[in-house]
Amino acid sequence: MECYDISIVIPTWNRSELLCILMESLYKARQNYKYGKSEVVIVDSSKGEEKERIVEGCRCFDCRYIEGPDSVRKKRNMGIVAAEYPFILFIDSDVTVDVDIMNHHMETYRNAKGERLGGTFGVTEFVGKDTFFWRIVKYTTYVDSFSFAKKFPYQNWTIGNNVMFKKSVLKEINMFEEAFPFKLGGDDLDMSFRVTKAGYAIKSVPEAVTWHSNETWNHIKSINDRAKRWGSMEYYLQQRHPEIFITGGIKAELFMAIVLIVSLLPAMITRSWFFLAGAAGSVLFAFLSIFMMDAKDRQQPNLLYYSLAKIFELRYYLFHILEGLKHKSLCGFYKTMSFSYYQTRAMMNRESRKLWRLFLSLLVYAAIVLVLKKWL
Repeated sequence: MECYDISIVIPTWNRSELLCILMESLYKARQNYKYGKSEVVIVDSSKGEEKERIVEGCRCFDCRYIEGPDSVRKKRNMGIVAAEYPFILFIDSDVTVDVDIMNHHMETYRNAKGERLGGTFGVTEFVGKDTFFWRIVKYTTYVDSFSFAKKFPYQNWTIGNNVMFKKSVLKEINMFEEAFPFKLGGDDLDMSFRVTKAGYAIKSVPEAVTWHSNETWNHIKSINDRAKRWGSMEYYLQQRHPEIFITGGIKAELFMAIVLIVSLLPAMITRSWFFLAGAAGSVLFAFLSIFMMDAKDRQQPNLLYYSLAKIFELRYYLFHILEGLKHKSLCGFYKTMSFSYYQTRAMMNRESRKLWRLFLSLLVYAAIVLVLKKWL
């Protein structure tokens, strides 16, 4: 008879207030779990008062405390090794959980008869103050994957929150890769994609919900750090999983930046800002056209937040390029991550529409230049 006991693994550092709120919500979810036993394993690298508050929270809400290193990857692996039960549910330390989260994950697993199921993946909703920086984040692609369980019945990869795997599957694929640079970022994608490469399915559970505090996203350093880590990590993910990267051409936003930089040269040589002003005008016109194209998907589009979001996304692409250049590779200029034929088709269609808008704007600019040269 199969055992349905669950170990919940939470890596953390210096989030005692948020973590204690999470532990309380998990305590209620565990009391509500109807398919077996459960435990919570907290792997923490906090020091001083933060550590003391987390240890006290573990006593109050029946959680097991393990002192771990700074690396999130190593913490997760320590939690896997320490886990007593055959299913492991990964939860981030800055969320709270629905009271039925464990039941929904396990019901999905139990009902997947005839499927070689390795994991289940839930939804993460963001809650908190609607600050200036959070409005920027909402216009980026950074938070798209948190709602993938609503959009797709199965996943080729997942984030590291609200996702449950069989412990035996995690051991089979050698758990999380610890040798990546940076303390976190990209390892959840790498690990979960190795699960699907090993022949296991990851099924979506849209009913299983966690609520993610946007407090840890609500400042410019946080957004910039994510752009740097995730953009740089794309290079390393491409080396490990080249099959999920396609040759997609230069991103329209990157091409716009190149056009502006290149137009500086004739401006400096001729000591005339005509070329730069014309290029800037063409890029601005193309950008506004792209904004109007994207605005169709939003009820109240805002050009300011959209523009700032694109700057952060451009930094993401630039960090991918720079990391490749450090290793004598130009892959960041033309390689893009894609997990399915449908995603590739939609992405290529959108990028081609954006590039056409830019090229048409530049053609109009070139025509204006030729007319002015002829008549002036």
